[in-house]
Amino acid sequence: MVLAMALVQYDPMTGLAFAAVALPFAVVTWLAGLVVIGGPIWCLLRKLNARPTRLAAAVGGIVAPMAAVGPTMVLTLGHGHGDMNLLLLTQAAMFAAAGAAVGWVVARVAYGRQGGAR
Repeated sequence: MVLAMALVQYDPMTGLAFAAVALPFAVVTWLAGLVVIGGPIWCLLRKLNARPTRLAAAVGGIVAPMAAVGPTMVLTLGHGHGDMNLLLLTQAAMFAAAGAAVGWVVARVAYGRQGGAR
C-alpha cells in the first residue's frame, strides 16, 4: 500500500489501479495474521486470565512489528543496507504504535473499563 501511495504522487491512475489490486491481498494477509498469530495469543492470555488493557497494548506493540517487519529485519539488518535498516526500523515503530493502540482498544471493548483480571 505504501507503493500505491508513492505511485499516486507520480501517476494517480496507476497508483489507484495498483491500490485496487493490492487491497484484497492486504486484507487477506491481515486476516491470516489475525487468525494465525492473534488468535492463539488471545486464547493464551484468556486462559491465563490476563486481561489488563496495558498488557494487551504491550503484546500488540511487540507482536505487530515482529509479524509485519520482523522476517525482513532478520534477513537484512547488519548487511550494509543503511537506508533499508532505517526504513525497517521506522516501519517497525509504526507497527508497534498501531499494534499497541489496537491491543488497548480491543481489551477495553472486550473487558470494559475494569480491564483487570476478573
